[in-house]
Amino acid sequence: MIKISLRDLILGRGSAHEAAQALRLSFDALPADSQKVEKSLGGLVEKAVLSCNGRYVYHVGPLSGISGSDEKAAAMVKGEVLREVSSSGLEIGDASEISRVIGISGRFLGGSMTGRETIAYMVAHDIAGYGPLSMLMEDKEGIEEIEVNSPSSVISVVSAEFGRCSTNLRFRGEDEFRVAVNKMAYSAEKSVGFENPVVDLQLGNARVHAQIKPYAASGAAASIRMGGFKKRGLVAIIKSGMITCEAAAYAWMLIDSGMCMVICGPPASGKTTMLSALMELDMPYRKTIVVEEEINEIRFASHVNNLVSLYGSRYGRVGAGDQVVNALRLRPEMIVVGEMRGSEARELFAGGNIGVPFLATMHSNAEPIAVVNRLLSSPMSVEAGNISALDSSIHTAQDLKGTRRVCAVFEYRWLSRAETDDGEELSCGDSVEFSGLWEEGNISRKMLGSSKVIDKYSRFKGISKKASLREFENRSAFLEGLISENIGQNEAEKKLFDYKIRSEFG
Repeated sequence: MIKISLRDLILGRGSAHEAAQALRLSFDALPADSQKVEKSLGGLVEKAVLSCNGRYVYHVGPLSGISGSDEKAAAMVKGEVLREVSSSGLEIGDASEISRVIGISGRFLGGSMTGRETIAYMVAHDIAGYGPLSMLMEDKEGIEEIEVNSPSSVISVVSAEFGRCSTNLRFRGEDEFRVAVNKMAYSAEKSVGFENPVVDLQLGNARVHAQIKPYAASGAAASIRMGGFKKRGLVAIIKSGMITCEAAAYAWMLIDSGMCMVICGPPASGKTTMLSALMELDMPYRKTIVVEEEINEIRFASHVNNLVSLYGSRYGRVGAGDQVVNALRLRPEMIVVGEMRGSEARELFAGGNIGVPFLATMHSNAEPIAVVNRLLSSPMSVEAGNISALDSSIHTAQDLKGTRRVCAVFEYRWLSRAETDDGEELSCGDSVEFSGLWEEGNISRKMLGSSKVIDKYSRFKGISKKASLREFENRSAFLEGLISENIGQNEAEKKLFDYKIRSEFG
């Protein structure tokens, strides 16, 4: 945590006018446009999701907003608290420190004042937190991303349940925005300013990207990604409609068979969430090595016993591509890459070509040829002789309401692996044939009959194709049963683990 002085908190400026301006709350808390509460979120200060004219609003504080008298009281208390803590400094962003400052603020306000808790709460976040940003960051389960589009517009959030919502909070201006971001950046020894107008950093389990002029035409823009760090298990994403039991059973058999798959989609379409959930299907005791760049977004089931996690450019010396090469030296039985962007794709496919299966995510649209072309193109530049390691792709998308779900599943059959005699000729000289398994929102039973995953599973287990199809139905039914039992994540993981042990060794 960082220690920050009174001078830092008032923007480092000397005039009495500027100091007085800094004592205001750095943000506005606007009144609600609607009284219709979709979901009450509780908390020291009431938070709720409201519905208004077909859209959702994430509201913090009283529905009437903050009055002029409340703002004056907040400025008075802010000055008193700053004087009290200026000698010792503050641990900015620490929850216990924010709680301590709430207590100090309450003491200056007096116990009988109307709205005392709200004022104390907002003053504390303005002093010991990141203003409106830390107030929203408290909701670690409900909010996946916080968005600032300009210093004067209301802040938006992406809710795990309601999709993109506006809020009733906004910064008062560019200076206030910059102070909040610099409080975040201080612990990473970074800052945003005229000499450094763009900043990227990790703050605990959040990924922060912020810009100011001249790159942000509006004066300020920021994104705080929180959703990638929440573990949403397989049962949870099935319940949400993100994936069907049949599609999960298909991925399960692919993983068991040691095949290679990429999860594709545009930004914020749930690729990492999907990858984390599918990792619950990993075979017991398989040595799996995970490579991620800078930020650990992938969450694992409690039963994963033989896992190695490696980071790419976190320390500025070794990139993700280097770490995939290093992973191959550790005798992995599977490699997982959080997101393919550059040389790590080339090394990953080289490993796939020598028999090390992989799972990875990448940005791509829902066309199978687009996936292949992007892999072959710079900066990924997968070698022509290794591109045929790709067996399958699952594509995710997000609709206008923010709902994420699988929108396509493809298998790839390659001439170089003698899986096809024809197909689409690529620039690398190879030919590939695409098989779409997705039909009317689910895995097509008709197409599944000719699936290479079913064929590979049959060879892997030494059983007939009919028996493999029966196992697919058994796994689909088992997952349906987990959903119907309405059990928690830990119990679901235990039952899934028991099923895998029975199917593997029973």
